[in-house]
Amino acid sequence: MDNKIQKTEVTENMKTKLLEKYYSRREIAEKFSVDTGTIYRWELRGLLTPIRVNSRVIRYRESEVLALVKSWTD
Repeated sequence: MDNKIQKTEVTENMKTKLLEKYYSRREIAEKFSVDTGTIYRWELRGLLTPIRVNSRVIRYRESEVLALVKSWTD
């Protein structure tokens, strides 16, 4: 039974990650009216985790962007 529960949890986590929206630096910068360099500095400070699609394409999880915004309003 525990094995079935674990498989279900893994499957749900995989679905969540696959369905989650991802943003480029430019999209985030436009949304918050800041320079793309600011997004890079947020990354360096550990506020956003980059996901490298390939050597030239970086994306950020929507959930992390929303968590960052929420932290500003708390």
